[in-house]
Order: sequence, then structure tokens, then C-alpha cells
Amino acid sequence: FCWCRERNWSRERELKSIKRSMVVGMFVNERFKPVPPPRDQLLKIYEEQRERFTEPERRTMRLIDLPYRAFLGATATPSAEDWKQAHSKARETMGRVLEELESGVDFAAVAMQYSKGVNAAGGGTWKPITRGALKANYEPVVNALFTLPEGATSEVLSTEEGLFLVRCEKIEPQRLISFEEAQPLI
Repeated sequence: FCWCRERNWSRERELKSIKRSMVVGMFVNERFKPVPPPRDQLLKIYEEQRERFTEPERRTMRLIDLPYRAFLGATATPSAEDWKQAHSKARETMGRVLEELESGVDFAAVAMQYSKGVNAAGGGTWKPITRGALKANYEPVVNALFTLPEGATSEVLSTEEGLFLVRCEKIEPQRLISFEEAQPLI
């Protein structure tokens, strides 16, 4: 309130001014608030733009990720021989993975033990994903995932990056957002 002294205003006068400004602001806000379009116009937009309100199919996966780079060790500039050994170690590890899975060990436990991927500690579980949601180097994994039924495991996927084994945990089908959910978006 020091600027009140500079203007020779009393505290009461300043409080009245603030109160008046608030009342005028509230009136203007109420008086000139945008009027939402009628429900029938909203419904028309919803029906015309159904694709905008459609959520794509999503799938949850578990992934055993064995990138060749993880088997290189601390070599700054790997030689062709180093890469050859990394490929060999990755294939050997994938062999152990397949043996354990065939003997009945849980996929999550095998992923925690062998996977070198970012989600290995969580049993290789990924959050639900859509087609095209991951980087290009995971495209073969996503393509395989979207061909699997729920609960199925892919064949070993071999890419330039490494070896992968993907399991489809859950399928969330494409869904149309309800009109009620879509109204705030319209």
C-alpha cells in the first residue's frame, strides 16, 4: 500500500477501487462469456468428424531386447571381429532365453534376467502402444506385436539392431470416444 501514500489515497479508498474492479470484471466475464453451440450442432460435428474421436487400437507387450551393442563391451570403436562376437553372444543368449521359456519359466522372469532393453527391470513390460508409436528401429517389433493374438509370443526377430522376442499381453481395440466425452473437445 506504499503507492497509496504516493497518490494520497487512503486504505479504504484503495480497497473500494479493488472491489469495484473485481465486480466490473465479474460482470464482463458473465455478460460476454461465449455461448456454447446448441447440442444438435455439436452432434453434427461429432458425426462428421468421427475419425477425430476414434482412438486407435493399442497393445501392451513384453519384450526381450538383445541389442548387439550391449554385447560389445567397453570397446570405443569396435572392429568387425568385435561385432561378429557380439552377434554370436546375442544369439547364444537368445538360445538360453528360448530354452527357459520352453521349460515353463515365466516370460517376465526371463526378460528380467536376460533382456538388455530399457524395460528389462519391469519384466520387459511396455505401456500400451499404437502402430507407428516407436522409433523406426523397433518397427519389426511393433509389426510382429500387431499380428499376435493376446497371450502369444513371436518368433525370434532379427534386425540390424539386435534380436527381439515379443509377447502380446493385452489388446485394447479401437474405440469411438462417446459423444459425452467428445463434447469438451469439440
